[in-house]
Amino acid sequence: MSTTAQRLEKLSAGFTRDITSLSKEALMGELEAEGLLLFRFKDLEEVAAHLGFLGTYHVREGSADPFYLIAPSENGSSERTVSQRGGKAFTTAALDPHSDYPALAWPPEVNVLLCQESASIGGASIFVDGKVIFQRLAQDYPAHLSILMQRGSVLNRYDNNVTEVPLFEWVTGSRLRIRARFDEFAFFNAPALEAVATVRSLLKEVALSCTLDSGEGYLMKNSQWLHGRESFTGSRTFQRLTINAHENLKHALGSFEPAAQSSNLPR
Repeated sequence: MSTTAQRLEKLSAGFTRDITSLSKEALMGELEAEGLLLFRFKDLEEVAAHLGFLGTYHVREGSADPFYLIAPSENGSSERTVSQRGGKAFTTAALDPHSDYPALAWPPEVNVLLCQESASIGGASIFVDGKVIFQRLAQDYPAHLSILMQRGSVLNRYDNNVTEVPLFEWVTGSRLRIRARFDEFAFFNAPALEAVATVRSLLKEVALSCTLDSGEGYLMKNSQWLHGRESFTGSRTFQRLTINAHENLKHALGSFEPAAQSSNLPR
């Protein structure tokens, strides 16, 4: 298995390519192989048009604009902003690695983040491969993995609703997805607390970190990769695209094949 540094070096080679130069086949091949692509881009609208074959863009109610601005708001440090679902994203605070929309019955399959302005200090993007976390748990902490795959071990709050979801769940007979967040909108039952502490320790151990410059971005399977950021000073501006995959792509984009294959894995 490659080291964290070796994997980051391999993925970072993507910054030499414009996302619009990659064919549909190449994009799908890399998403299935790695689940995460780093790239450069010139125009936001061109990126959205090029990736439209993956599915439909998740938009806010009452809006047709697929882009979602991620930048500190004028009231970014207020308690009200931070207490809102996802409000911390609009501050300069660090964000723990997380999935997007983990409480939904079927979360969006793909996230795209496009850097328009990098922070003057800090703000590195953080990536954690859920496949690696699952592998480590299966090998070294099987009892913890079993707990975290039980429905009810994790509660995610979404607006006024609280949904019971496991951290890892089987989507098909051999493919999984991860639903993870560790902020104030996630709650864990008593048996899961020690297991969650193990996961948080593993997140730090296997995380990849790099600073994106203006004109660079990443495309990731929300079913496999967690993303976050370091705290920062000054301005940091990203545009996000969230994609609900077309039906014929949901299997490939909405799940991953675990490296650990054993009849003893929790079901």
